[in-house]
Amino acid sequence: LPERFPSVPGFDIYAISIPAYDVGGDYYDFSTLWDGSPMIAIGDVSGKGISASIYMAETKGVVQSLAPIMASMAEMVEGTNTALLHNSPSLTSLRRSFVTLGLLSFGKKGVRYLRAGHTPLLHVHADGSHEFLQPRGMAVGLIREPLFTESLEEITLATHSGDVLFLFSDGITDARNPEGAELGYQRLAGFVRDNLHILRA
Repeated sequence: LPERFPSVPGFDIYAISIPAYDVGGDYYDFSTLWDGSPMIAIGDVSGKGISASIYMAETKGVVQSLAPIMASMAEMVEGTNTALLHNSPSLTSLRRSFVTLGLLSFGKKGVRYLRAGHTPLLHVHADGSHEFLQPRGMAVGLIREPLFTESLEEITLATHSGDVLFLFSDGITDARNPEGAELGYQRLAGFVRDNLHILRA
């Protein structure tokens, strides 16, 4: 995982990953797109442990290779899907891994978000209101064209000073307290809202 965060005018970027075991299948990364726009990628491989981490390393390499040359984030995800399916077992195999991806870019056309089966993006507004943004999209490495491409939807976000964009994996929302209750989406949103003063510091 990268140790340095990109410099994006108007935004403060921070990320952290705490695997369930020594290694895991969650990842985040930073790339520069074909038009010079910074991009944040977050991903989650099905499964845990070494096999998931190896598959995620492959995914990271494909995304890093395609980001500077594809004409859109959708094309980049389509290329990633094709590459992973090419290296995967038979489509009838129930053991094949898949990857969810969330991509956030900062360019001349604004802040754009594309989701390939990943958890929603949490957008907490400066006034404390929030929304979960979940554009259409299927996980990478499950189905071939054209169904995969037809499922993708890229959206543009309306952001203002003081807003927080929170990308996360289901590792945090699935976490349970000693009584067995999941954190869930709404508790996560409440935690972020209650700590806006720290996030903006």
